[in-house]
Parts: sequence; structure tokens; C-alpha cells
Amino acid sequence: WKVGGRPPSTVEDTGGDADQAASIWMVIQVFAGQSRNAGKDTVKELIQLRETRDGLKKRQREYDTLIEDENIPADEYTEAKTELELVRLRLRELTAKIRDKQCTLGVADHVRLEKLLNDPFLAARMNTLALKQCLRDHLRSQKFELDQLECSFRKQVNDQKVDAHTASSVRSREPAIAKVARSYNALCATMEQLIINGKAPRGAICPKQLELKGIFDLDVDDTIWEDIGLEEGTPAALPPWLADEDMRAGIKALLERDRCIEEEVRLRHECRSMRVWLSEEWCIVNLALGTDDQSLAYHLRLWRSSLLRLCSQWQLSVHSLDFGDITSLPDWGPSEEDILNFRNAQKTALIKE
Repeated sequence: WKVGGRPPSTVEDTGGDADQAASIWMVIQVFAGQSRNAGKDTVKELIQLRETRDGLKKRQREYDTLIEDENIPADEYTEAKTELELVRLRLRELTAKIRDKQCTLGVADHVRLEKLLNDPFLAARMNTLALKQCLRDHLRSQKFELDQLECSFRKQVNDQKVDAHTASSVRSREPAIAKVARSYNALCATMEQLIINGKAPRGAICPKQLELKGIFDLDVDDTIWEDIGLEEGTPAALPPWLADEDMRAGIKALLERDRCIEEEVRLRHECRSMRVWLSEEWCIVNLALGTDDQSLAYHLRLWRSSLLRLCSQWQLSVHSLDFGDITSLPDWGPSEEDILNFRNAQKTALIKE
């Protein structure tokens, strides 16, 4: 039978045993809405409801103070009176919901709830985790809005008003997100002090504080993604890539080495292209120098000198790539004697000047 469906109404539907069918139906209905973490989720929801109730009580006191003021204008008095009634109604509903939730808790969950409410470290840890989850949500939203802003630069001129509104919305959220991050760091400092004073459970770990500079970048290795010290239970052994600074530095060095090897391959490819081009140009200009046109021969000799200058400069620039299988690279074109004569001529010209 499906959960929430029609119970068997006849003995034939259950193979002839009506009592067995009714018992099975009751078991299905009892366990239909249960889950493994139902008690844990209820405790978390109760704590959130209590915080909401405290906020409503604070608002109720503010409205009571406002109404008792004799100098309040009539329109503000009416508005405050209306809001006070709504807050009281919401407070009554929330109190009843909290009472019903507490009735559904078992003995272990009641003990867990009292422990969370009376232990300052556990309360701080749960508040810190809630703040961090809230901060992650805000940062994700901020990141998506920034992506939208970057794409908006490609739009037409008539979308400039939308772009300005989006940019203003993004900037207006930054102070609130920074305030949440500072509150999170303050809670981390409180947890650290509780650990130092010996008021935290044995083996408790203080989470790392967030670096406010660059928090909106959301890099993959930012502290915002780490929940070390915020989860319940005994922390498992952390993997070396996360906890060992030497391992992290080694990973970065290995990645940098891989990028260097890739860049070396690209540079050798470019060096090969330079050699091929210069060798072809050198052969062509030497063949063309056999012309009888003296004007053309003059320009060809100038071009030949330019090729020698390029070859001299390029050989010095890419000298660090002359290792490994050098024979696989094509010749530069000009011989070593031609390059040496050109360099000597350059030095002689500089001395004369």
C-alpha cells in the first residue's frame, strides 16, 4: 500500500487476515514521516524558533514603549498599535508552535536541547555554524549578481538604467555581508576564549576566522568553505591536503612546476617557428642578391642586415631553451661566422661614434 493512500477495506485485500492488515497499516502510517535525523532537525528548528520568538518579544517591547509616549503623533500611534497587535498574534502562534515541537521530542532530544541552551560553547558553535551558512548564501547571491553585472556591459545603451540599479544593489549588500562576517569572527573569538578557559568540551576545535579582505572572491580554497570545529561529534582525522601546510605548499609548487613545463613546451614551439621563418627569409634574400638591379640589391642588403640583427638578438633571448634534443630544431639560417662578423661590425660602429 502507498503511504497516505487508502487502507485495505476487505479481508481479500490482505490475503484473508484483517487484523494483520490493520496492524501493518498502522505501522506504515506511524513511520511514514519519520527520518533518521528527525530529532536533530527538530532541535535545530526549536532553537531557531526560540531566537525568532526573542526577536518578536524585543519588537513588542519597542512598540509598547512607543505607545506609552505621550508626544507621539496620532498617525504613528495608530500604526504602532496595529503593528503591536500583529506582533502579539505572531508571538502567540510561535509560542504554541514551540510548545508543540517540544512535545514531539523524545527524552534524548530533550536532554540535547537543554544541553544546547545551557552550554555557552555549544550555543556559540551552533550560532557560528548558522551565521556561516547564512554568509555562504549571501556570498553566493553576491557572486551571481556580480556575474550578471559583468555580462550587462555587453548590452545596449538602453539597458544602462538596469545596469546602474544592479550595481547599486550589489554595493548596498556589501556592508551587510561584511557585518555578518565580523559577527562570525567575533563568535569564533568567543569559542577560542571558551576553549582557553576550559569551558568547552574535550577535544573541541575552534574554527578559523574569515579574512575580510577578498571575501567576495569566493576562491575554492577560502576559509568560508571549511566547517572545521563547527560540526558535532568527534572530528575525524583531516586529510593532509587540508591540514598539513607543507603538503599544501608542495601541491602549489607541483602545480607551478606543471605550468612551467607547459610554458616551456609552448616557448620551444615558438622558438622553432622563429627559426623556420628566419631560415626561409635568409635563403630567399641570399638567392635574390644575385640580381643585376643595383637598387634592388641595395634594399636586399639592408634586409639581410636586419635579419642578422634579428638573429643575433633572438639567439641571446632564447639561449635558455638550448637544451635537450637541440638537433631536432632547424638552423637559424645565418652561419656563426656571419653573426660574429655582424656583431664585430656593430661594436666597431659604436666605438667610432
